[in-house]
Amino acid sequence: LVLLDFAFMVAANLSILSNHFLVSWLFLELTTLAAAPLVIRVGNRSSLLASWRYFLFSSVGLALTLLGFACIARSLASAGAPATLFIDQLALSAPSGLWQKIGLALVLLGYGTKLGLAPMYTWLPETYDEAPPTVTAMLAAVQFNCALVGLFRVIQVFRPGNQELVAAQLVAVGLLSMAVSAFGIIATKNYKRLLAYASINHAGVIAIGLGIGKSAMYGLLLYVVSNAFIKAILFLTAGKIKAHYHTKDMREVSWLIKDLPYSGLLLMVGTFALLGLPPFGSFLGELLILSELIRGNYIMVFVAFCVLLTITFVATGRSIFPMIWS
Repeated sequence: LVLLDFAFMVAANLSILSNHFLVSWLFLELTTLAAAPLVIRVGNRSSLLASWRYFLFSSVGLALTLLGFACIARSLASAGAPATLFIDQLALSAPSGLWQKIGLALVLLGYGTKLGLAPMYTWLPETYDEAPPTVTAMLAAVQFNCALVGLFRVIQVFRPGNQELVAAQLVAVGLLSMAVSAFGIIATKNYKRLLAYASINHAGVIAIGLGIGKSAMYGLLLYVVSNAFIKAILFLTAGKIKAHYHTKDMREVSWLIKDLPYSGLLLMVGTFALLGLPPFGSFLGELLILSELIRGNYIMVFVAFCVLLTITFVATGRSIFPMIWS
């Protein structure tokens, strides 16, 4: 297990350091190969199924991304440009065309699979729920952000010639992911799975921020950094609660602040940050994204964003706070 943890961290770092789109994605997939066995808990069949689903969806995401990069290479060759996937060379000249648009749409869908964006999100709640707390923290706080860095780079290079495609696709999957998350949080009685659905909500907010770009990017970076720490803290705290109460049913946990004061405090502070309350970075991040939605005249997206955030806020508070205070 230690070797798999080490391999995961090495591959994650190499994915970020790589200057080649395909190599970066392949290192990201190596993190999946290292993490999939870590999801499995001995004698637990549901964790085995979760590990298999995680691996299967990651493989589909890999296939979509490879096909997308092949289409992008075809578009470069058709335009007479060097068919390279080195990031610094593409940033200088990436001519747009039909093949590039098709490839970019597939790449965004592939990275969206790794982030748990709708419609390729179904692996995430089950995997985050079944994996040991430390593995869930690694997936939510490390692998998620490695995939996000890859997505940042793709958008940085290809947005100039494909602004409408990037905005439309990312805003659409972002809102859909937020809707899936909101209704998942309402329906579940499992506090660890609730945190997993909250992670899908975060991915949706990030996708919308990336889609509209401009000043929303500043808020997006604050939001990403804040939630990386918060998700790790919350999933590790959830593991401590499970070890104490021997259940993941939130209805069977109460007066956590008395039974486990430190865990109760961390869950309370983490939930406040999760819900985007001040003074946490997620609050300022969401505020900047909402400001850019108004400035960019995305009125319907702004309304839907606010409605879904409100539903998520109420549903999460209704579920988590009784665990803390009864």
